[in-house]
Amino acid sequence: MTFTRLLIRALLPILVLALMPAPAFASSLAAEDGARVQWVALGDSFSAGVGGMAAGQPPCLREPDESYAGRARRIMEHHGYGVAFVHAACSGARTADVRTGQIATVTRADLVTMTIGGNDAGFATWLTHCLALGGCPSSDTVDWDAFYRQLVATYVAVRVAMPASGRLYVLTYPVFYADPAGWTERQCPKEGYGVHLVARRANESSVRLGDTTYWAVREANRQVAVHGRPGDIAFVDVRPPIREEHLDGRMRRIAYDPTGVCSTTPEAIQSMNGLVSGSGGQLSDAFHPSSTGYLTMAGTLWNHMRGNFPSRS
Repeated sequence: MTFTRLLIRALLPILVLALMPAPAFASSLAAEDGARVQWVALGDSFSAGVGGMAAGQPPCLREPDESYAGRARRIMEHHGYGVAFVHAACSGARTADVRTGQIATVTRADLVTMTIGGNDAGFATWLTHCLALGGCPSSDTVDWDAFYRQLVATYVAVRVAMPASGRLYVLTYPVFYADPAGWTERQCPKEGYGVHLVARRANESSVRLGDTTYWAVREANRQVAVHGRPGDIAFVDVRPPIREEHLDGRMRRIAYDPTGVCSTTPEAIQSMNGLVSGSGGQLSDAFHPSSTGYLTMAGTLWNHMRGNFPSRS
């Protein structure tokens, strides 16, 4: 069997997962009794916790304890808070799924967290073309204006559905790869040493998605104010430091994860799962944070939250 066919077989479950409709939130996911902070985790596979050490719970492949929200929840509990936690995030979810399904869970939420938009931007299809089918496109092929409008509409809808006193935290996506300039044959044998352009374009696309998220959060806060309430939508940036680099004919914003795919960090504790590397045990874990990556995201989220939830312990 050719290497290309092997790649297609490996990538197919990722593509199918991203393209399948996200199931509606199951009402059987009840929150804990007697909790003081009502926390709802919305979003897609990155919020569901896909990529961690645990096996995801079908049909949404949720890994509540492995997800960044589940880990940040434990930090909050350590600081003396009781938390009623509802995990509504679902693999394959798009912005429309949040607005039409997941949003029903936030009507009493004090705190909502989410990542969303990767499936709208077509990341799974993009990776399939890059790694298996050839012809890796640049991020310019995405309709960023339409994407921005979908994000704004989603953030506004969720925030308006929440209590006026609630807070919404929107996280960016992490980047996938370490800097190809530092790769060696020994570091990246499983992923294919020749995928330098894929790594650069993948990371640039993730940074561009995060930049669009930032501007969408700003606009959503402005629109929510029209409804006579504070926006209180916080932008939580989990990306590594961003720099400019010449790519695809112009200078672009890009970032690299020093502990990401193809880094010198031992594979078992890399922050991201690659196509066939990392600590994830399922094919669907590919190109999602590892358990280490979700722990890092949880720490960044808590640093944003702690001013609103000071220690009670």
